[in-house]
Amino acid sequence: MKTGEDVRALGLYASDCCTREALFDVDDCFSRCPQCSGLCDWDVVDISSAKAELRNLRDSVSIAKLWSRTPGVVPGTFRYSF
Repeated sequence: MKTGEDVRALGLYASDCCTREALFDVDDCFSRCPQCSGLCDWDVVDISSAKAELRNLRDSVSIAKLWSRTPGVVPGTFRYSF
């Protein structure tokens, strides 16, 4: 798959030039390499781990939303230092 082509399957892909990994979803467009900004071919790294990563991301977003609604909690601040 090349830069500019439509993504046909959700998955984790790696650029052939810098082996930089990126997550692409169906109907996305393959971008330039995030490392060198060059036109590149994208190779599938793993389809199953991409689904797990999206699930974890969705869970993280849900937790962050719940956390932000908690009284007295200011996002980005820490109560304890080590």
